[in-house]
Amino acid sequence: MLLRLPLALLAALPLATAIQTPLAPDDAPRPLSRTLVDVLASDPNFTKLIRLLQITRLIPTLNKLNGSTIFAPNNDAIDRFNNKKPSNVFARALAAPQDDNIHEELRQHLFYHMLNETLDKLPSSVEFQPTLYFPRKPTEPPSKDPPPYPPWMPQPGGSLGGLPQRLRIAQRGDDNAFWVGVDSTGGGGVQLASDKGANTSNGIIYELEDVIEQPANIHQIITEHPQLSYLARIMPEDVAKTLHDGDALTLFLPVDKTWQKLHPIERLYLESDFSTQDVTNVVNMHTISAKGVKWTDKLTPDSKYSTAYGNEVEVKRGDGDELSVGGARVVTRDIYAANGVIHLVESLLVPEGALQLTPEKYLLALNCTKFVSLLHSVDLTDMINRTDSAITILAPGDDVLGVFDDPDDLPESGSEELRQLLQYHFIPGHWTPDQLVDGALIETALYPAGLAGGAQVLDVAVEKKGGKGKDKEKEKEKVDISFGGASIIGDPVQLPDLNVIIYMITRPLTPPDDPLKVAVQQLHMSIFLAGVFSTGLENTTRTHPRMTLIIPDNAAFEQLGLVTAYLLLPGSKVDLERVISHHALDGVYYADEISHGSALTYKTLEGSDVHLVRGKNGTLQVSGSGGWSGMEGKLATSNLLTTSGAIHEVSEVVLLPRSVPITNTKLAKAAKAGTMAGLVTRAGFDWILDGSPPPKGSPYATPDMEGAAWVLLAPTDDAFKEVNLTALHEDENALRDLVAQHIVPALPTSPPPLWGAPLYMGDAAAYTTGLSRDSYYGDVIFREVETVSNGKMNAAPTPQPRYVVGIRGARGTKALGDWAHVLAWGRSTAGSTGAGGGLVQIDAVLLPYQPPWYIKFGQPAALLVVGIAGIAGFWFVVWKFWTRDTTEATYEPLGGFARDDEDD
Repeated sequence: MLLRLPLALLAALPLATAIQTPLAPDDAPRPLSRTLVDVLASDPNFTKLIRLLQITRLIPTLNKLNGSTIFAPNNDAIDRFNNKKPSNVFARALAAPQDDNIHEELRQHLFYHMLNETLDKLPSSVEFQPTLYFPRKPTEPPSKDPPPYPPWMPQPGGSLGGLPQRLRIAQRGDDNAFWVGVDSTGGGGVQLASDKGANTSNGIIYELEDVIEQPANIHQIITEHPQLSYLARIMPEDVAKTLHDGDALTLFLPVDKTWQKLHPIERLYLESDFSTQDVTNVVNMHTISAKGVKWTDKLTPDSKYSTAYGNEVEVKRGDGDELSVGGARVVTRDIYAANGVIHLVESLLVPEGALQLTPEKYLLALNCTKFVSLLHSVDLTDMINRTDSAITILAPGDDVLGVFDDPDDLPESGSEELRQLLQYHFIPGHWTPDQLVDGALIETALYPAGLAGGAQVLDVAVEKKGGKGKDKEKEKEKVDISFGGASIIGDPVQLPDLNVIIYMITRPLTPPDDPLKVAVQQLHMSIFLAGVFSTGLENTTRTHPRMTLIIPDNAAFEQLGLVTAYLLLPGSKVDLERVISHHALDGVYYADEISHGSALTYKTLEGSDVHLVRGKNGTLQVSGSGGWSGMEGKLATSNLLTTSGAIHEVSEVVLLPRSVPITNTKLAKAAKAGTMAGLVTRAGFDWILDGSPPPKGSPYATPDMEGAAWVLLAPTDDAFKEVNLTALHEDENALRDLVAQHIVPALPTSPPPLWGAPLYMGDAAAYTTGLSRDSYYGDVIFREVETVSNGKMNAAPTPQPRYVVGIRGARGTKALGDWAHVLAWGRSTAGSTGAGGGLVQIDAVLLPYQPPWYIKFGQPAALLVVGIAGIAGFWFVVWKFWTRDTTEATYEPLGGFARDDEDD
């Protein structure tokens, strides 16, 4: 190879001559004249330049040039350049021999200091001159084949569309010095040591005080230009590579302050890692696709040019030398690059609608990539790519969802459950903070099957803080907002040019569960839920569409006593099912509609209606279609959201439908008083059990008993263990008396009973019984003996009284058979008597009282004895008085009975 290379170079000399001829059509220099090389070689200031020309084999080239201009950096200039950039191509070539025997890069740099024209007079204004530098990509590594042309000759072609790079010259400053390599305004560049050049036979040499730097490629210029820093920051790698490797590019690029006109959230998106395509489109909209480099002098005024994006921009010239493109004024023109030219404009050249920024792009910019990824997994991308509809997005950021990395924390990717969860984060409409009202329910984009075409709602909480004071001292009001219990982070983000607003939230929202799952979290509703499961209504409760539950708390069930006990009996399934269904409203009724609506009755799944009374102070009273008079409870509109509607809470009462009459027969079952119920029937008092009035001819069917509510004092079955039931059945009178002793008529004039009780059992409350007509000891009396805690869940302990009941006036039996503890009670609904009644469960049988002989006869006998003794004593005193001794000694005065002188 080393032997062949000189031969190849010699063979190329005629070609070099042919190629060089068009550069300077003048006659060839005379052999004996001083050439460019002679002048440089004879001047000690250019020894390093001569060395570089030798290394690059450009000495023959200079000798071949005719009518050329060389801007020659002196030794100090080269040293200065090497110190400023120690690794530049000049320094590397001068430092030590290189493996590179072509020196393409160095040669190209030296060509940039040469013009194919003799400038005897330098221009006073900014003018450009074509150089011998044709920018091109670095030469491939050497091969065994000889090069197709002499490597030391400038070759047309390269990255400027076959044109050479330009070099501007200008005169400026107080000293009117000449500068080379200036920008379009005449700034920058390298100063000439003198405006007087050294004339030679084949050109002229101007001495430089520094090395002229080659224009970099477009990508490098963008990264280094002070007015293109924002574009450099957001530029994707693919775009950077295109601008680095592309050829003959013309770009009209917006300056930094232009980007500042964008909305902050738009810039945030463009700065994200997800804006690659959009930034690429923006750059293409600013890139002219016309063939060749469009320096200013190559632009045709009033002409349209296509861009790499596909749209067109029009170039216009205004007053003076003003230039605009696409309506944007060109503020800096002709920034030379190795592979094209850059013009700076003051506005974005983006056609209307071309840069479509969707909610998805903004979500990505707001670091909600996981949220967006989940939306893609369930094919909900249309929710974040709409630009023509108003929507409010509740978005958890990556830092929030990062806490839920456990697979069990969120539904499975791509599942229907996840799809519904994500739909719950979108609210149709544009909801700004000032439109949100505390306690309001807003419809979301989730449409569960349980709402049968209705939208699921989301509760909103708004709390305002601050705002106190006046004028300048007034505090700034702060508003805390939460959706479904999830607070928002920072201020909401209003998307520019879109009717979309984004709230960043502290946790993902969970859609409401089915009614059973929601209610089971409320421990004070456990009795109602037990009823749902015991009746097999759990599937209906879960899936019935558009249903509102009004659930009594446990305290309400407890207050009903034996009524609740009856409903929970295995044999009461049908009645309990009706009661449960009577608490399910047929329809969706949220708190606001119930509290402020016009409806007074609401249909239930049981079939009958419940009734609502709205108080002036905002209280709500609710009652069922059945039960007894005044059986009302408080309705608290708690808005516990479910898949099919909502759950509200009822206190103090269980709503009984009219399809479930509560009789003493049912209460006797709950009280485990079957023995007593049998005795009542056998004794002919069965009308008390079914709520019928006393039969005609009965001693209880009297005017004074009209309107009485009959209450049965029912001993438990265990209480009859000490009673001879066989003898009782054989003695009808004894049976009738025993039953009558346990029958209490609660007259309308009686004190009102405690809640859920059939009669008032306050201390010393006395009542007649069915036996009172025939026995002095027929009445009963209640006594309050102690107070205990109710032990309710989720409630502070409240005092609950305990009672005993006994036969009034009974004594002398050592309390056997004349009193009992009250265990429980229950109230029956109004039967045909219209007065209701009920049953009181007691732990002992009240045997009709018969006083002992010593009580029955002892008191009269004692009274007789006392009376006789009193009478005898009286007459004894009288006798003693009349029989006292009349000769009882008397006293006489001394001297006897002589007369006084006055008697004379």
